[in-house]
Amino acid sequence: METILLQSRPKRLSEPELVVLLRTQKPEGITYLYHHYAPTLYGILQQVVQAHEMAEELLQDTLYKIWSRIDQYDPQKGRLFTWMRNLARNLALDAVRSKGYRNQMVTMGADVTWEEVPKHPIYLGGVQDQLSVQELLRLLKPYQRQVLELHYWQGYSYKEIAEQVGVPLPTVKSWARKALISLRKHVR
Repeated sequence: METILLQSRPKRLSEPELVVLLRTQKPEGITYLYHHYAPTLYGILQQVVQAHEMAEELLQDTLYKIWSRIDQYDPQKGRLFTWMRNLARNLALDAVRSKGYRNQMVTMGADVTWEEVPKHPIYLGGVQDQLSVQELLRLLKPYQRQVLELHYWQGYSYKEIAEQVGVPLPTVKSWARKALISLRKHVR
């Protein structure tokens, strides 16, 4: 019985073999791609979007992009999986940054603010002192904390933050940079 199972398993393909199958639009290529890479790509998508249904939709989009854009893959620039991972991650980040996603997350009650950041302690530079992420963020000026909250937790671009807050884009970038420098000083 084990012999039959082992024989029925699809042959393991090398990256160049898979690329040839995809470039020639062979059904075996997309089947192999789905069975061997979809779970990992789904995990990457799920980690970014934090929503099961959206991650499933993005997985389908990712697989389609891989299938339709395989000619853009250049083996000289890196591994096939790295290229596929970047496609998936970029699709997920685009989705998270979209206004529709933010509206959907607010509707679902999944809008995260800095007050909801885990209160787990962070050990600072081998010293026994510890602060939670919330405590670190409280050390920032309110406008710096707001920029970090909008950018890192809500997925806004710096340009969108500038428009929302009503200040020039370079100012928003400066606030974010100073906030990160300040946090870095406290963590080191």
